[in-house]
Amino acid sequence: MNGESMNVAAENSVPMTAQERKVTLANKKKTIAQSQRSVVVALDDYKKAAKKLQKKANVNAKLQAASAAKPRNYSKRNKAELAQAAYDAADAEVKAIAEDIRVKMEDVAAQYAELREILADKRKLVLKSETEEADFVQYVEVHKARIEGTYGIVLPEEPAPVEEEPVEEEKKEEQAPAFPFPPYGFPMYPPVYNIYQPAAPAPAAAPAPAAATETRPEVKVLPVNVDISKAVEKAVNTALTRFASEFETKLNDYIASMPAPSGLSSATVKAYEMEVQVSEDEKFLMDKLAAMVENIKAINEKMLELNDAYADITDKQKEISEQQKKTNDIQRYTLREQQGVQVNQKVIGKDQIAVVEEQTAVAEQQKAAVERQQAILEAQTEVAKDQAMLIDAQTEISEAMKSIASAQNDIVTAQENLTKSNNENMEAWKAVADMQNELNNQQKETANAQKALARDQKTVSEKQKAAEELQAGILDGLKTMLKDNKSLSDALERERAKLQKKADKKAEEKKVEEAPVAEPVTLEAAEPVETVEAEAAEPVAETTPEA
Repeated sequence: MNGESMNVAAENSVPMTAQERKVTLANKKKTIAQSQRSVVVALDDYKKAAKKLQKKANVNAKLQAASAAKPRNYSKRNKAELAQAAYDAADAEVKAIAEDIRVKMEDVAAQYAELREILADKRKLVLKSETEEADFVQYVEVHKARIEGTYGIVLPEEPAPVEEEPVEEEKKEEQAPAFPFPPYGFPMYPPVYNIYQPAAPAPAAAPAPAAATETRPEVKVLPVNVDISKAVEKAVNTALTRFASEFETKLNDYIASMPAPSGLSSATVKAYEMEVQVSEDEKFLMDKLAAMVENIKAINEKMLELNDAYADITDKQKEISEQQKKTNDIQRYTLREQQGVQVNQKVIGKDQIAVVEEQTAVAEQQKAAVERQQAILEAQTEVAKDQAMLIDAQTEISEAMKSIASAQNDIVTAQENLTKSNNENMEAWKAVADMQNELNNQQKETANAQKALARDQKTVSEKQKAAEELQAGILDGLKTMLKDNKSLSDALERERAKLQKKADKKAEEKKVEEAPVAEPVTLEAAEPVETVEAEAAEPVAETTPEA
């Protein structure tokens, strides 16, 4: 936009011809139409994001209530954390789209201002542009308000302007500055969303509508970026640490509660408690516990690697988005340049050199677009490598889980042997059974985390597929542009040949006129001249609609 405004200023500094003025107005109107279409598309995205936010808010409210009812239930607490993270992500998306709409509306206003600068000497057209701009602004505000009212998005209203009274300078310094509001009623501070349903009123009292709006619960949500993978890692680490500590405590209590060896009194056993030999079964159990701890550490390391890989994938996706945005900007600029070339075909006889320069600039832009596409392909290749690394990490995790399962089988065997030899100690057996149930629950939660990882991987593959489709569309557009350039070059060559042919015919006519009048050849030479002029005039009429 800044580049276009500079061009308009440069054009206004030098008096423009009628043809240049017409071309400039046509290009400016096309730019305004494109900006308005982008605002309409952003409103559609805003509606989808608001609907998604409403669903996330309902799910989050239910899971938060369930977690508050049972605060010691780890599964419900974990689901509540994941729901809160999903809600925060949807909320951030809604705010980003609202900010995008505000920026695009400012762009539309700037485009209309530049149009009015060009039409400064035509009052009727200036008033018409102001009416069109006001109608479009009203349409956007009404559509946005309808979306916010439908999906429960409450935004603070813009305060009425206050007329400043003439006061002294000291009083003005003491007065607090007014909060700066941008145009079109988009506030800069975070909006307030109603994410909870209002409490049901008591059956005895029927509050008025105004009171209901005053008591309606509102929660001010601040923009927070939450990484779900870190939440999963934290939950898994907490659960495994708690399990290891509880298992070690219960095992020590169990060993301490074992009966003393036969032939020794209780006092003797207490005196030499540190020198009691440990049985083979107990050594085997301790070794298995140490192996389990090592496996848990390995799982934690793999989870850290997974988180790093996810962070790398997120960075690559951002780079791909930036590259695609740059490619789209280049294509829009190329389209505007091509439209200017098509309009200037009416004066192509005088501006052939300028047309060649424009074609050279378009070729350079196309070359830059091809380079952008190559960069996108390289980024996609890196994303594929990261996905392969994720698959390898998941394979290693599955192998570690298999080793844990085998260790569990060994623990069960050792527990059976201990049960046969110590039938009197039933409480220790119950503790081991509780420990086994807790381990099974942890396995289920680990499986759920792996399913979530698989879903994220599927989402990444879908985004990659969408990027490939967009790349195919860009290639088709480039092919079409090359065909159009070729047809333009052919038309220029034909026009040049026709002009040369017409010049030759005029030279022949001049020679015929200079010849003696008595010769009958003069009449025969005059007829082809008229035929040639008619034939030369026909292609000009055919090329005019194409321009």
